[in-house]
Formats: sequence, C-alpha cells, structure tokens
Amino acid sequence: MDINSLLSPQDPSPADASPRSSPNRSQWRPPVQQRRSSGLSQQLSHSPRVQEQRLPSIAARNAAAAYHYPQPHGAAILDTAGSPYQQQQATAGYASTSALSHPADGHTPAQSPTRRQGSTPGMDALADIASMQHRQSVSRQSSSGSHERSTVGYAVHPQASSVSAHSPAEMSMSDTTPQTPRIYIASALSDSECQTVTELAKHLAENSFDFQAHVQFIGLLHNGFVEHTRTGGDPHRYELLVDLRQARQSMDGSFPVGEKMWADWLEDEKLLARSIDERTHVIELFKRAVTDEPSSAKLWRLYGDYMHYLWATTYDINGGASTASWTADDKEIGKELFKWDPMMDVWELGCASTQWRLNDSHVVWDGYIQVLMQSQRLWPAPEKIANIRTKFTERLQRAHATWEETFQMFSTFISTYDNAAYEDTMVATSRLGIQPKKVYSVREQFELNLQRAAQSGDEQAEWAAYSDYLSWEVRKRGVFSFNLINGLYERATIRFPSVASLWIDYVEFLIENDTKDIPIIAVLERATRHCPWSGDLWAHRLLALEAEGKEFGEIEDVKHKATATGLLDVGGIDELLKVYVAWCGCLRRRAFEPSASEDELDIAEVAIRSALEHVKKAREKLLGKDAPPDPQYRLEKIHIKFLTQRGDITAARDIWRQLMPAQGNSYDFWYRCYIWEMVIWSRFAVWSTGDPNMPPRTPQEATAVLRRALKRVATLDWPEPLISMYLSHCEQHESVMTLRTAIIEVRKATATLAKRREEESLAASQLAHQAAAVAGPSTSVETPGSGKRKRDLDVSADEVTVKKAKSAEPPPELHSSSTQPLKRDREHTIVVVKKLPLDATTTRVRQFFRDCGTINSLRLLVEGNHQVATIEFETQEDALFAQTKVTKLFDGYELEIDMGTGSTVWVTNYPPTADEAYMRDLFKDCGEIVEVRFPSLQGNTNRRFCYVQFANSVQAVKATHLDGKRLDSKYVLHAKISDPARRESRHGAIYDGREVYAKDVDWSASEADVQKHFEQCGAIERIRIPRNLTGKSKGIAFVIFEDKSSAELAVQKLNQTTLRSRTITVELSQPKARRTATTIIRQNTHSPSPGPSSPGISPSVGNSDTGAHTSEASNPRSIKARTMALLGVPDTVTSARLEQLLQIAGPIKKLSLRPDHGGAIVEFMEERSVGVASLSLEGKELDGKHVRTGTVGELLKEKPVVKNTRLGQGKKSARPAAALGSGVISRPGQSSRRGGRGGLGFRKSEGSIRAEAGNTEANTKTNADFRNLVLGGERGKEGS
Repeated sequence: MDINSLLSPQDPSPADASPRSSPNRSQWRPPVQQRRSSGLSQQLSHSPRVQEQRLPSIAARNAAAAYHYPQPHGAAILDTAGSPYQQQQATAGYASTSALSHPADGHTPAQSPTRRQGSTPGMDALADIASMQHRQSVSRQSSSGSHERSTVGYAVHPQASSVSAHSPAEMSMSDTTPQTPRIYIASALSDSECQTVTELAKHLAENSFDFQAHVQFIGLLHNGFVEHTRTGGDPHRYELLVDLRQARQSMDGSFPVGEKMWADWLEDEKLLARSIDERTHVIELFKRAVTDEPSSAKLWRLYGDYMHYLWATTYDINGGASTASWTADDKEIGKELFKWDPMMDVWELGCASTQWRLNDSHVVWDGYIQVLMQSQRLWPAPEKIANIRTKFTERLQRAHATWEETFQMFSTFISTYDNAAYEDTMVATSRLGIQPKKVYSVREQFELNLQRAAQSGDEQAEWAAYSDYLSWEVRKRGVFSFNLINGLYERATIRFPSVASLWIDYVEFLIENDTKDIPIIAVLERATRHCPWSGDLWAHRLLALEAEGKEFGEIEDVKHKATATGLLDVGGIDELLKVYVAWCGCLRRRAFEPSASEDELDIAEVAIRSALEHVKKAREKLLGKDAPPDPQYRLEKIHIKFLTQRGDITAARDIWRQLMPAQGNSYDFWYRCYIWEMVIWSRFAVWSTGDPNMPPRTPQEATAVLRRALKRVATLDWPEPLISMYLSHCEQHESVMTLRTAIIEVRKATATLAKRREEESLAASQLAHQAAAVAGPSTSVETPGSGKRKRDLDVSADEVTVKKAKSAEPPPELHSSSTQPLKRDREHTIVVVKKLPLDATTTRVRQFFRDCGTINSLRLLVEGNHQVATIEFETQEDALFAQTKVTKLFDGYELEIDMGTGSTVWVTNYPPTADEAYMRDLFKDCGEIVEVRFPSLQGNTNRRFCYVQFANSVQAVKATHLDGKRLDSKYVLHAKISDPARRESRHGAIYDGREVYAKDVDWSASEADVQKHFEQCGAIERIRIPRNLTGKSKGIAFVIFEDKSSAELAVQKLNQTTLRSRTITVELSQPKARRTATTIIRQNTHSPSPGPSSPGISPSVGNSDTGAHTSEASNPRSIKARTMALLGVPDTVTSARLEQLLQIAGPIKKLSLRPDHGGAIVEFMEERSVGVASLSLEGKELDGKHVRTGTVGELLKEKPVVKNTRLGQGKKSARPAAALGSGVISRPGQSSRRGGRGGLGFRKSEGSIRAEAGNTEANTKTNADFRNLVLGGERGKEGS
C-alpha cells in the first residue's frame, strides 16, 4: 500500500478495502504504460549528421513522446477538471471534489503541456504531426507511485535561459495571454511588504525558475495570512488567499516545497477547511507532503494528529472538540470517510518511515502510542493491552534519544495494567535496552553537535556537523548499521535538500549496500526533484530504471524530464552530457539484448545521433562556436561501440577519423583508436581469405593510425609510449618493408622529440630564473652592518625590550617555533569511560585502549561503586575509534564510553587568587568535576582563565548557568562551553584604535586639564595618568575616546601642541608585548598588602613616617637580608596567589613572578619575614609541586617548572641539577667545610662558623636556630 492509497475515502465498503499490512511493506506501484513497437525498418544513413528525412514507419505517438513535447495550441492548456482550485477566482473555498476520487484520477491538475527541443529537423516535423494527433498531454505515474506536479503560474511566461529545451515562450506555465501588472494590497501587510510582493510577482513573471524569489514571495503572503488570522480575521477573507494558493501550486510544479513550507501550507489549509471536500483535500495535501519528504517526523506527526482530529470529531471523542464548523451531515459523511483503520495506517506508516531518526523519531511514536492508550482507556480490551505492550517492547529495542522517557512510559503502563509482573517485566526490558543505549551513546556527541549547530543558527556549522557524522558512520559502519546510516542520510537531505553531492553520496551508499527495503528509484526521484541541475543524479536515475528492468517508456519519460526545463545548463555542458551518456548507453544495451527487435536498433540509432546533434548545438550556444568539443568524446565512443556491435565498421571508422582533428594531440585517443582497429582486425581480418595456406593480411588500418599519430609527435601530450608502440607493432604484425620504413620514421620522430624536450627544458629553466629574479628582492634578508639600524625596521613587536636595572640577570631563554609543542585539542580528543571496576589501574586501562591510538593523559576517579576514567588521545580519530570499545568487556564489566566533547567549560573573570580548590567549590553543585586546568604563564603572565572538565556534557551545560554570577561583589564570572573554533580576537580601546598616548605631559597637569585639552576632538570615555610611589605624575597620559575617528583626529590635531607649559607628543597607543614576568610593588608598611585585584604600582602616596626608614630600606645589605626566592613554582601559579600565600610571613614590599625560571623573588618589609617564610613554605605543595626556598642566584639558574600532562614524558629528561639547590650535600662523617683558604669573595657564613666550632653539630638548622632567626638572632637576644 502506498501513501496515496492510505486513508482514501474511495471505498466506503469494508469488503473492498485493501488488507492491512506491515509498516515496512513496499509501496504500491501502478502499471507503467507499455511502449508500442516503433516498427522502424528503413535503413538509415551512417553519417553522424542526420539529414531531414521522412520516417513513416515510426509510430507518430511514440516519436512525439520520445523526442518532442506536445505543442500547446492557442492558449496554454490547463486542465482544471477535478481541480480543487477550479473556482478559486470567484471564491476562496475549494470546488467540490468527489470523495471517491483517487489523487491520480483527476484530483491533481494535469500538467501544462510544454515543448522540448527536437533532436533533428526531421524528427521535429514528425513530432509536429504527432502533436496534432495528441493535443492532450497525459501525465504518467512514476515508479515510486507519486503523481506528477501540475504547474499553476501567475499568468506568466517562464524566461529560463535554456539550450536543452525550446525558447522561453514555448515553456508556458499558464495562460499565455499577457496581463496588466497587478498591484498587491492586503490590510495584514505593511505598505513596504505589499510593494515587495508586487515586485516579486513581476520578477517571477519574467523569471519563473528563481527559487529564492518563490520562497520569499510565498513567505510574505503566508505572513500576511498569519497576521490576518491572529488579529481575529476570517481566514477565508484574507485578500491574497487566492494568490497564496496559486503561488504554492506554482512552486510545487517547479521546485520541491520542502519540510518547513509544507508545514506552513498544511497548517493554513487545516485552518481553512470547513467542509468534507475541503478536509478531504487537506488529506490529499498531506499525502503529497509525506511523498515529497517521506522521513519527516514533523510532517508525519501533523498528518497523524489531523487524522486523529477528524476521527475524534466525527465520533465525538473527547467531547468533539472544535466541532463548530461541523454540520450533522458532515459528521454522518465523516463516519464513512474518517475511520479508525485509515487513521492507524497513517500512524503506523509514519512510525515506520521515521523509526531510524535517532533525534526525533519519538515525535511520531509518542503520538501513536498515545492514540493506542487512549483507545484502551475508552474501550478496554486484553488484546489492546498485549498490542501496546508489544509496541513498547519493539520501541525499547530501537535506539532513540528519549529511550529513558519511553522506558518510564512503559513503567507507568505496566504498573497500571500488569502490576503483579512489574519487577520481572522491567528487569527483562532493561536488559533489552543495553544494546540500543550503547548504540545511541556512541553517537550522542554527534547528535549534540547537530543540536548545538541548529540552535545557533549557523548553517555552515550544521553542515559540518552532518558531514562529520556521516563520515564517521560510513567509515565505522558495521553489519547492522545500514538503517542508521540511511536514516541519517534522510535527515541530512531534508535539512540540505539542494546539495547535489549529498544526494549523490546517499545514492551511491544505497547502490553499494543493495537492499530491497529502500526503493532507490523513489530516492532518486526526490533527488532529481530537489537538484534538477545535477546530471549525475539524472544519470543515476536512468541507470536505476534500466537496472530494475523498467519499461522503455518510463526511462524515456525520465530522460525528457531531465532535459526539458533547461536547468541542466546551470551546471554547464558537462551535466547535460552525463544525462545523454546514461541515456545513449541504455539505448545501446537494450538494442543488443537477446530479445530486442529490429525496431530497438533503429530507435537507438536515431536517439544517439539526435543526442550528438543536441549536445553540439548546446555547446555552441553556451560556449560559442569555437568552443572545443568534449575532450573525452563520450557520446562518440558510445556511437562507435553501437556501430561496431551492429557490424557497420565503415561508419564507426568514419567517426574515428572525424575525431582526429580535435583529439589528435591526445595519446589516449590514438591508443584507443589503435586498440579498436586491432580488435576489428583480429575479429574480421584474420584468415579472411579462407585458405589456411595463405597468410593473414596485415593490420594495415591499425598501422595507419599509429603512423598518423607519429606525425603529431611535436604536439602530442605523451609521445614516448606511442613511438615504442609503433615500432613494436610493426615488428610483430607488419611486413619487412613496412618495418624498415617504420624504423626510419621512429628515428626521425625520436630526434624531433629530443629537440622538443630540449626546448621545453630551456624554457622551464628561463622561467625559473625569471621567477627567482622577481621573488628575490622581496625575500632577501638585510644583514646587519657596522652602523646603527633604525629601530622600526629591525625590531619586531615581539622583541620589545623592557628597561631593567643593572644586574647580571640573563635574559629569558627563547625557543624556536619548531621546538614548541603543538596545541592540544582536548575538546575533541577526550573520552569519558564509566563503570570501571574499583581495582582497575591506569596501566590496565591503557592496555585496554592501546590499540585505539596514542594516549596523552589518563585520570581515574572513584564514583560510587565504580571508577570513571578520562582519557585524552593524540587525535580526534583515535578518540572516535575508542568508542567502539563499548562492545567489548573490561575484565567482565560492561563499560560506558562517551566523547568528552562539550564537557569542558571555559571560565574567566574570577578572583585572581582562585585556585583549583576554589573552582571545585564554585562548581560543586553542577556535577562531577574530572579536572581543572590552568594555562601556563610563561608566554603571558596576565592570563586569568581556566578549563573545568566535567564527567559529561549535561553537567557542563549546567555549569554555564553560573555565567554572569557576581563573585566577591566585583567580579562577573564568565563560564562558556569550551570551543576553540569560536575563539575571539583581542578587543578593547587599544585594539580598536580608540586610545592615544601623550608623553611630555606637565607633571602638575591633572585629569581635568587633559580632559579640557583633548575634548575638542570628540567624546572621551576615560583618562588615565600613571603616577609613581609618591603620587607624582610620570609625565604621560592615556586618553580613551568613544570612537576611532576621534582618536585619529587627536593625533593629527594635538600632536606637538602645548599643554600647560610643555609641548606634548600624541600618538596612537600600541598593544603591549606579552609579559613574561610580573612585578608587584606595595608601599603600605603597616598593614598587609592590598588585595591582588589591583596589581601594579599603587597610586596612593606612602605614609609620612616612611622617610625614617629610607636610608635603611635602600641599603643593599638590608635589601639582600629581606629578599628571598621561591623555587619550584609551577608555571600556572599567578602572582596574586603567591602574594596571598606569602602574607602569613609578613608585609611584602616587592614581588616578582618569574615563570621563566619556575619561581618568584620576594622582598619583605622586615628581615624576620624571610625566616618565617622559609620555615612555613619549605616543602609546601602548590599545584602538585613542592615549593622550595632559596636565594635569587639559585632561582636564576633554574629552568621553568612545566606541569607534565602527557603520559611518559617525565622519563625523557632528568631533573636539572640546579633543582637540588647549591648547598653542600651532607653525608655521615663528612665535614661540610670547603677545602683550601678560598679565593677572593669567599666568606664563611655565620652558620658555617658555628658548625665548625661545634665539630659534632650537624650542618642543618635546629628549631632553636629558626626561633632565634625569627626573634632577630643573637642581637635580639642581647637586646632583650
């Protein structure tokens, strides 16, 4: 049973109803009209040019159908008999339509007859005679059972430029009588919208094949209809209702409507339907919609709901909702039309058609099961309970997105109708769901990617998501993956219906996986309707019809459809050639079938010659008269093959000779021609004399072909093999005289070729020298000379030097780009493995996944009675392949493996002192946190963001709900799903060009003075004057304007102007180089340092009593005593975190973070703070590393401490010796004293002197020593 036969009211008698069948049954196909034998027996000329000639033996009807569109006589014929729109000019309603009529039996308007270009003048004349006998065009049913679209226009002439059909005037879509341009007016549309509608109608009258114009035109009319009904207007009184219906019919005749526009169309017609005839027409529209989009869950749900509404209203179910427009007669007639069985047929076919849509198949199935359960509630029966239970069991064995919801529905159902067996039933059902849940879990990430892309409205992202999904499915497909892949292709083609390559991939997938479950002809019919410009799809359709043994008339009809509209010309002449190659190949194969008649040969001969002539004219029209022919001479090869099989060797050889001028420089052409001649010689010429004593004649024709090819050695694309082929051929097959001649010819040809190659080599060498000369100045590198160089020429932005005090500190090490590690794409290379046993080790997990690819990192976390592992692979391909491990047991345990994509949250704008514990506490209510990653600060110490990885994407999405939360009353948190593809470039006043930098500013100038001076150039957003420790201006100012033009004007107008008493220099601010070190200076000596939220030099003036300590503070000995270094600090720790950590030791005067050396330099306000810090921080763990204390000299010898996140990398390099410290290693019995007197600058420390005096004391400090150091040492004791 096909879609058109479902719910058809044509058989009121139950006895005549078709039997119920499975939802998976194949669609019914009507018998195809049989083609009559042409009876062509007259011998035709073998010339490739067809002369005008009479062919009286060909049946006129068949000739017209094969090579000519019936010509409209008078006005264009539009058969409106039985059309629901035959009275739409007088009223907005539908004309009465017989309730017993089938859609193919007159309900759909007949197709408007048009003309297509004849193949030859002779065939045109013959077809004209046929058209006079058959003026009424007859619409054929296609193989899939869908009817042909009628074309209702806007009383316009389509003007598509086509060389594949007749002139635009001959392609009339409606009445050809010219009409005055109409002005469209509707109260529900604004004036501008009415004007747009009028312009679009005029445009479509001239360009009826403009798809986007159709969509926009219908969209505006539909919006007006919606607005009209929303404001309480009568739907039938919408001024442009007739135009809206005509526009939809017109577009449906030329292009596929698509899922969204079908849904709008159906909703509008449902609202308008007020009689039985109109409601029946809506059902027919639904049939057409699901025929066009057979796997659309949205359309099937609308269809099922409407059928349920008709049934429920007819029988007053649920109180007979919305029955105001139903008369008593309507209900009585409805009981004969809108019955239970047809309604259930729609639901069952809808479920079967959408069952493999993982994302939304539940939309149809849920509606279906609700209808069944409603029936059980109203009319209880044991068989209904059994049927519903079976439906649930079948559904729960199918993978779908809402499996848990379906399981819950089943649980409620069982508890209601079979509570005694509830536990056993649910346990058994849960086991059945293991496999479908695994199937969906492997694909869940792809589904999430599709969902995100669709929600974002990014069409490119959605296309990329579908492409990745399909690529993965096809690459990883298993024995039972066919239906899933097919369902995904159906979804993709609904979303991107006009992408020809997608349809081609789909068709080729069906061909490679030959199955009878999916009718490939129906798929190809939809494909060619959506992409009528694709020659590949039309060719596939022709070949599919031939492969399935369809009648010649059906194949012929498809070929005419392909070439009729002229849309093939959009893709170029090559698309037209693809169709003709498939068509002519089909004709040739049919002509030489064992059961073929002589007529088949004659038809094939005429059609092939016609195709050659048509393609030639099309090429001249598209590319010009001087356009080169088909370099692959595809049609000519088919013609040669046909003539060869027919035995007309002379005609076939004539075609080869006619091709030689155009194809003569192609080695492939000469090779094929030579092989053909040799085949002919071996078949017909060997021992042709019949006398075995006489030697066979030599292949003179093949030798002549090679000799002619050898004359083109100077221009041939690949002459070398042809030369050796000629000599070898003569040695094997020719006489000695011919061989001697061939040797001479080969020698001459070889010399000519050598000269040609020499000239080509010389030309290539000269071209290379010229290219090098041109590229030389731009690629040359200026070498530094002895003189000074300009800074702006030899200093890049990354080489900006920082002014430093005199010190012996070496510059940080620079690493070339080649030695830096590649960025890791964790967002797409992490998988999350659940339900690992508690005794599983990282080694065992690595062994389990080792064949999937390189593992970068692996973490195990305990979650209840199981462990969860997060595994990072080297590439995304490895991660995707790891998901296939879900089908294998891990030490007897079934695992759940999901992609980690979408499970990582990018977090920024949190307090600078935040660490991993802070982040875990912040997001503790969102789910299980697998890992918190902070970035390395070696390249830029200003970084303040991190990545929080959750166990799954649902938890990550929940974490993004904290986006915008205010922390510590001043930080607005940003939390987004991590997506490297959406990385934004830097922005701000400097990057926008809105900030200017003024130097040589008067020290006494205030912000108000600067404001007054610069406000003449534009609105000012902010002014900043940096100040030193004493609060005095540094003589510079930064002014931020509200727009870029104001900043540029300030540079032009105010540069070298006087502000107060000094001439200032004004220029645009430039982005600062990345900071590899951060220094924080604190002035307050009486209280802990300010919060880390305000790094940098404090603008406040110090206290008045600081001057008393100036001399002491500036004493180098005092500075050294108050300064210490932290060693082994990970490169992810910020200066704010270190400052907070060091505050327990005392007030800090200066803190310098040096991630390039893996540590920091700290200068306290007091000496005692150094001792407290050494005592409390030695060995303290910070981000997994143990911090050590030491001197500045020891720090500068250190290498950066990089957190190792890759497995196995820690073994590659040993720990630097400097990391052990520079002190003497104490061993039992060994003195720590250094031998010798020591050189200049060698001085024993007091600690060493005390150690030597004791002799038996250890070199390490005791608690008493630290206590003395904290209290001020020996001086403290004496002072007390």
